[in-house]
Amino acid sequence: GDVTDSQDLGNFLRGHLNRLSSTDASGFAYILVHHTTKPATGKDKTERLWHEVMYDMAGGAELINWARAILSLRPAVDEGTFNLVLAKRGRRAIDAWMVSNQEAIWQLGVCANLRLVAGRGDTLAGAAFGLPDAAARRARKLAAGWRPTVPAATMLTIASLSNPRGGTAMLLRAVAAAARVTHPTGTVCVASRLAERPGVIFSRWREGAPLDALVREAVGTGDQSLITDAFQTRFFARALGDRRLVLLSDLDEATVEELELGFAAMPEVVERLAHRAESVAVLAEADRMLPRVV
Repeated sequence: GDVTDSQDLGNFLRGHLNRLSSTDASGFAYILVHHTTKPATGKDKTERLWHEVMYDMAGGAELINWARAILSLRPAVDEGTFNLVLAKRGRRAIDAWMVSNQEAIWQLGVCANLRLVAGRGDTLAGAAFGLPDAAARRARKLAAGWRPTVPAATMLTIASLSNPRGGTAMLLRAVAAAARVTHPTGTVCVASRLAERPGVIFSRWREGAPLDALVREAVGTGDQSLITDAFQTRFFARALGDRRLVLLSDLDEATVEELELGFAAMPEVVERLAHRAESVAVLAEADRMLPRVV
């Protein structure tokens, strides 16, 4: 028959294939492999939404109407890579795949996962044990206290550390957490007793050296401490963006200003910043948090 003729397609698909499967007691399903139409070019080429991809199939619409589910394998931009699009009944397919994935995990022996949720100080807030997905969901629920929400990005976020004398890595995590709820033109203020000067990569970057070049240089040395410093610095740079950082710490004023950071000599400076700001958020033990704006 003619693959573009709805009557021919209906006779074959519904009149023959459906009747064959409905009368067979063994139970089976059909998987039909079919090609798409020629790809559009020029001004006719538009980006398809995921559920529109099913209409790329060559032939009459009866093919699409008859199929219970449609998967489309499409070439991606990079040579040798492809995108698998769940074009029809995709959401239901995902649920089934998740169940199959859990069964495969059991069969492979990856039976359980233990997730620990840190509490304040050195305490344990909770533990979740079970299949990886279930344990992750339970752990996220237990860790809800570490994921506070604010109604809108603030102009000033004041953050403290879980260990006031914690090192640079703890400071950077706190800055990254505070930046998540701070307006891009706002200020992050970290209150700590930090006495450790940041690493050489961080210092050189704050002095004006290009960060990408510093990262490449650090990786090229093979020195683990330099590599760690480089990637922590890049993490800090991306998180802070154009926000201003004010530091209340045990570092002297000359060191802080050399790093191109705002210097708070005493807690009263932070208090004055809070009084002047249009909006303020306070994150206690920010280095352990993942706050969000809702």
